[in-house]
Amino acid sequence: MYLSPRERFAKPFTVEHTAYGFGTLFESLREVEQVSGKKPDIILESTGNYSRPLTYCLMDAGYSVIALNPLETHEQKRRSVRKVKTDKVDSNRIAKLYYLDDRAPLRPVNPDIAELRNLCRLYDGLTNVYTEIQLRFQSILEQLFPLYLNVFSKVCGDSSLRVIGAFPTPEAILSAGREDIIHLLDTRFQPKSWPDEIYEKLMAAARASLPYKVAQRSNVRVLREYISILMTQK
Repeated sequence: MYLSPRERFAKPFTVEHTAYGFGTLFESLREVEQVSGKKPDIILESTGNYSRPLTYCLMDAGYSVIALNPLETHEQKRRSVRKVKTDKVDSNRIAKLYYLDDRAPLRPVNPDIAELRNLCRLYDGLTNVYTEIQLRFQSILEQLFPLYLNVFSKVCGDSSLRVIGAFPTPEAILSAGREDIIHLLDTRFQPKSWPDEIYEKLMAAARASLPYKVAQRSNVRVLREYISILMTQK
């Protein structure tokens, strides 16, 4: 804790991320306030999720919190002649950065915006997972049934997934009954000729495909697991 660029109020100490640890910190901050006559600004290095509980508690208690980008503190360390890294040295560097420039404190987070951010992160994360599963699904499909990718305009569409889930190899398609395949197609939004066209494409693709038959049983199982995941996103 520093009262000025040259005056240190107390030696560096460790703050545990517990209710007791934060209580000890607030006691020290109140001592600084008594000496200086005002609430001290809090400057810290942003560390993502790890620093959020501390930041929230400090702001909720009425303190101005200034978060430094870790890149800034890293640059300050790089300029130092002595490449020393300890909590004591780091706290001194962070304090110097604060006194060298005027910095705006963090603004309180709007609760509604915070809720929306979490939901957006969830959506973004699930979208990334879904995209990754699609790529893995197609990779397995290229081994089991290479020319199947040319049959449907949307290989991860409902009709496609149902067909390949039921008949995952060229041999399975060729041995299947025509009506068994047609029954799996969703024709609600398709022209009347579409099921016959898809069936003919499937037969041609099955006859022409050269599948990779090594570990085929496990590949079929993996393919169906991916299909199960992709179907839950519909």
